[in-house]
Amino acid sequence: MSGMLDTLKEWVNPNWGHHRTVPPMDAGLRLNTRLDDAKDLLGDRETHPDDVLRDAAGDLVFTVGSVVYSLAGGQVRRIVDAGSPITAIAADGTRIVAAVSGRGIVSIAPSGGDAGGVVDDLCTDEILRDCVTALAAAGDGKLYAAVGSRKYGADEWARALLTDDSTGALVEVAGGHASVLDDGLAWPSGVAVMPSGAVLLSLSLAHQVELREPHALASTGSMLAENLPLYPGRICVDGDDIWVVAPYVRNRMTELLLDEHEFVADMMATVRPDDWFVPRLAVKNPLTDTMQMGQLRVEGEVKSWAPARSCGIVFRIDPDGRVVDSLHSRVDSPRHGMTGVTARDGVVVLAAQGYGNLVEIDANTDKTE
Repeated sequence: MSGMLDTLKEWVNPNWGHHRTVPPMDAGLRLNTRLDDAKDLLGDRETHPDDVLRDAAGDLVFTVGSVVYSLAGGQVRRIVDAGSPITAIAADGTRIVAAVSGRGIVSIAPSGGDAGGVVDDLCTDEILRDCVTALAAAGDGKLYAAVGSRKYGADEWARALLTDDSTGALVEVAGGHASVLDDGLAWPSGVAVMPSGAVLLSLSLAHQVELREPHALASTGSMLAENLPLYPGRICVDGDDIWVVAPYVRNRMTELLLDEHEFVADMMATVRPDDWFVPRLAVKNPLTDTMQMGQLRVEGEVKSWAPARSCGIVFRIDPDGRVVDSLHSRVDSPRHGMTGVTARDGVVVLAAQGYGNLVEIDANTDKTE
């Protein structure tokens, strides 16, 4: 009833409305089609990579499920199968570290041949076993881990969104032990370390990216980007630039439902999770989507101006803390669901889990006016 009264009051006077709003894609987030022209690095294979990085040798390392692969000279090589889903990876000097679901943080060493690589435990504290969404190396033997939630698993982002979950944490890993630096966070989804030692943290469900100084990691940092029209994810530092991938885009339909708690609870109890009114990494069969998320289709085709349920977006923050550039794909493009990012000298490689490939684009030259 209170929701109905709020709606009536807003109809009488729009200034009385208290519903969530989605800001427009403008300025540095202005829509473009640059990702549609990006290069596929894995050919025709459909692998659905989740995270990606460059190792000390400059080769690409990426994860698919429980397996770590490398890509060098156009050749894909399997490094190791960790046995359980890998939820994040990071380069720590010459070694690769990974978060393994149900296990914790491990180090991965390739065998140098076709045999499986070596996986050694680094930290198996309970907080690191279930929902590590991103990892970053501090360069002094320490690691920072973004824990999305203490209540849900890494694959339950949609459930956390619908229940307004804020049980995530920023964790420091040193000497085989984990220390919680800050908790009560709204799904931390990306973490990176600046050359100054400051820590970048993206909070997916708070729609923001913040910077925390080394002496104040336990406190809310300065906002680099807030009230974003998307849900920010993993972060990569490229010189003075910061690249942030956005796996999901906000839409007005979902935002409206988030204010209707009884409806959301009923939907979660009676509707299959695949049919919930939430953003997705990809929409494989849009004609079966409930209400099609407001996307009007003509002869089965999604129009480019339709409200998006999935997206392909990565954006760049400059040294002054401004969102100055972004790479997008069209609403009706298959290149959606970017979950990992690595960049070097402006050449950006994305793990496109929704699309099913690694894509590469030179952000220095592939620009739209």
